[in-house]
Amino acid sequence: MRFAVDTGGTFTDLVLEDDAGALHMFKAPTTPHDPAEGILAAVAAAAEAFSMTAGELLSRGDLFIHGTTHATNAIVTESTAKTAFLTTMGHPDILVLREGGRLEPFNFLVPFPKPYIPRSLTFEVPGRIGPDGTVHDPLDEKAVRELIGDLQEIRVESVAVCLLWSTANPSHEDRVGQLLSEYLPGVPYTLSHELNPILREYRRASSACIDASLKPLMSRYIGGLEDQLRKAGFRGRLLMLTSKGGVMDARELAEAPIHSVGSGPSMAPIAGRHPRGCARGPPLRAAGREGRYRHRGGHRRHHLRREPGAAGSDPHVAGDLAGPALPGPHPGLPVGGREKHRGGRGEHCLGGRRRSPSRGSPERRRGAGAGLLWEGGEPPHGDGCFTRARPHRPCLLSRRNNGA
Repeated sequence: MRFAVDTGGTFTDLVLEDDAGALHMFKAPTTPHDPAEGILAAVAAAAEAFSMTAGELLSRGDLFIHGTTHATNAIVTESTAKTAFLTTMGHPDILVLREGGRLEPFNFLVPFPKPYIPRSLTFEVPGRIGPDGTVHDPLDEKAVRELIGDLQEIRVESVAVCLLWSTANPSHEDRVGQLLSEYLPGVPYTLSHELNPILREYRRASSACIDASLKPLMSRYIGGLEDQLRKAGFRGRLLMLTSKGGVMDARELAEAPIHSVGSGPSMAPIAGRHPRGCARGPPLRAAGREGRYRHRGGHRRHHLRREPGAAGSDPHVAGDLAGPALPGPHPGLPVGGREKHRGGRGEHCLGGRRRSPSRGSPERRRGAGAGLLWEGGEPPHGDGCFTRARPHRPCLLSRRNNGA
């Protein structure tokens, strides 16, 4: 017997596969103060349907797969841990300048974006590694110890370390990690060369900062969930959904929680391959508060309006969700949602002919094309299919037409 649970902002959904391979679905309200309570409530509902206790049901399970928006919600609501960022001396603006600074580099009225870790929590480490891995300046361990003392005084909850060219020679980063373990015990840290060993320091730095900021939160969450499941009788393997659409062992994910960011919608493209046997339908993830709609050129997000008693198996979505993507609101979604994502131009195949939105048309002005939702009757099937999406090239005209 296998369990799959998704914890959303409104409901916690449980899909149970019994020993015969049949699927059963159960639902319970999400409990934000302790999401594990909502999970166990869904398990209790399943146990009642099978005329057994929750402990008996869990004891028969050999696999428990869990997907959650806990990490994503923490980033969006800025409720992550108080995190310090350690970087090479002379480079404290990595998170501010990014890979080009402002979103509109030639518009001086646009401020620089807010860094993920503020400058007040950014600290410079003396020492320098060259691009070939040679040590230009040795690591000043005395200065690092003094820096760690400052971190203790301000009571940071986690630390992210990203030093220049640590991918070529990680000795300085490794030594900083050893000093953190020695002089700042109990505070988790992330080393960029271990988490994301790629070129471009901004990408390594930002991923290390996000990962470190989530470690205290996700360690408590995953550890608490695993403890409660064990106490309730589960003896199988606990896996967590990742942003790539795969799974990781719960303990491994707690050590690298950045893999759980965006893991909620990640299964939509996989599940979207099997709606009513159609392998080309655009996947739609309809949650309690919003729907996410993924296509080959990107994804769109729509706020959903509840439609009790509407057609379809989910009371939050009205109508048939199968079918290819064409411009306009989808009949399976209530009309009136505000698009937050500007997609690119696209071409559609209708009756064997390709059609591109004409210049100046409403579809073109909205960045029309792949994956827009539409309003009307049943979506076309068969020869009506999405063919290609081309990325939208930003320019002053397109920004003005898009209402930016």
